[in-house]
Amino acid sequence: MSVPTSSSSSTSKAGFVQESDKGVFVLVRVQPGAAKDALVGVANGFLKIRLNAKPVDNAANKALVSFLSKTFKIKKTALTIETGLKSREKRVRVEGMDAIEMERILSGEMGG
Repeated sequence: MSVPTSSSSSTSKAGFVQESDKGVFVLVRVQPGAAKDALVGVANGFLKIRLNAKPVDNAANKALVSFLSKTFKIKKTALTIETGLKSREKRVRVEGMDAIEMERILSGEMGG
């Protein structure tokens, strides 16, 4: 899946975090049906996340929002899956956080 970006967007040094005039976005690749929820790392420009939820009845999308909410310590309503609702590759808008803060949190979560 090719994730669309606007011409005024910039990609952070992490590659999977983007900033544009519409906000901060994180590109994720979800692996549903895993043994447990986990942040795996980065692969091919996406933040890889394993989720226990199955990709049925929007369960994996809800689990992704919940997982990111806990990871970033923000409300679930601050997260919106912009693209990829029916795909493993998603572009998630994150409100109330800048790219630097997002990268700092993710770096800590991934032990980097």
